[in-house]
Formats: sequence, structure tokens, C-alpha cells
Amino acid sequence: MAWKCKSARTVNDVLHLLNGESRYDRPVPDARICMAWRGEHPHFWVFAPKAVRSRQPHDGLGDWAVRTSTDPDEVMRLLGGEESSSGRIDHLQVCAAWVGDHHEFLVFHRIASGEADPTMDPGNWGWKLSTRAVDALDFLNGNGPYDDPVSAARIATAHRDHHDEYFVFYQREGRPLAGEWAWQAVTSANAVRGLVEVRDAPPVDFQIAAPSVDLGSFQVFAHPLPSAPAIVDLAESATADRL
Repeated sequence: MAWKCKSARTVNDVLHLLNGESRYDRPVPDARICMAWRGEHPHFWVFAPKAVRSRQPHDGLGDWAVRTSTDPDEVMRLLGGEESSSGRIDHLQVCAAWVGDHHEFLVFHRIASGEADPTMDPGNWGWKLSTRAVDALDFLNGNGPYDDPVSAARIATAHRDHHDEYFVFYQREGRPLAGEWAWQAVTSANAVRGLVEVRDAPPVDFQIAAPSVDLGSFQVFAHPLPSAPAIVDLAESATADRL
């Protein structure tokens, strides 16, 4: 699958892009969204596959929307459908930022009808905070001090006091995943596309963290198919000691 990337400076611009509104003429069916805080404003990167031609809702899903929160527990309940009054949410993406003295979370999502084919199995969500990428990776894979791998994950990264915080929202119910998650830092949006556009063997899932002030790079957590080329393991990365 071919992915493209666009940047945006406001939440409304992200929603316009996702829904094919304003200066954008086509909605996108799926997306990976990450955010970094620059001064007093957010900056977004939206990675999306080639858009459909129709402006109408498709795949049994409505338009993209966003919910905001300052509490990861509320985000967890939203992912599980406990905070949604309009239907089951799907195509979830979570962004996070540390804003002065608190966290801000944004959950971009679409509302699924009863006929929609879900992108993930329903089930309870949990969340974990890691301050190092290696710990987040171990948690995803059930390695090190963790007993069980996750079956689905959404990862949001906040940069706080000169270090990164990885909020891993996860499920352990549903279909098991073959193989392991991997991690890599890359220096540009085009390099992200080079990782996830594996011909004939696209990743089963991937999440993208926005550029870090220290690393100056995007961070990609990806779960490749067994036949896909392996992404560099964090333990072997030259940047591992800096996380």
C-alpha cells in the first residue's frame, strides 16, 4: 500500500484533510497521525493511503472526528467505547503532548455502523507509560519483565522535560499477532514511507511518534508480516543508548 504524508498546524486542518473538506478534495479511509508541540502550538503529521475518489462515507464508517482529554484513563475508556454515545469508534489514532503542566490527548476516530468491518477486535483496553522506547517495545512483545504480548496497540508520545513519554494504549484480547513488533528512528517522513511501503508484504500494523527534540527523527513501531524485511531491532540501534 502506498502512503503519503501531509503536515498540519491545527486540529481543524487535520479533520479537513481526513474528511476531504475545505482545500482537500478527497477523504482518506485510514491514517496514522502523530503530533509534536512547538512553542505554544501543535504540529501534526498525517500519514494516509491513497484516498478514495468518492466524497461519500465508505466501508460502513462515518466521517472522522476528534475527542480531547487530559486523562489517559478517559482515553482508555473512549477506545473501549465506554465514552462514546454515537456508536462504536474505529480507525483509532491517539496523539499526546505535554503542555506546560498537564498532558493533552487527542483521539482521532471514525464512527462505525453495525455493518462495518472493524479494524480491530472489540475488547477491553489498558494503557502503560514508558519513558524509554526499549521498554515500550518489550511491553508490546511481552519480553523482559512482561509476560504477554499485546494484540493491538495505539502509541502516543509526549516530549516532557527533555525526555520522551510513550503512552501505549493496548488490547490483549482478539486475534494473536505472529512475529514481533520492531522499532526504528528515521529522519524524515519519506523515510517513514520507505519503512512501511514493503512491496507485497506491508506491515500488519504500525504507529508513528513525532520527531523528538533530542533525536530529530520520527520513531516507527511496526509489526511486519513474517515475510517482510525486519526493521532494525532497538537493541541493535546506534541510538538506543540515547532513549
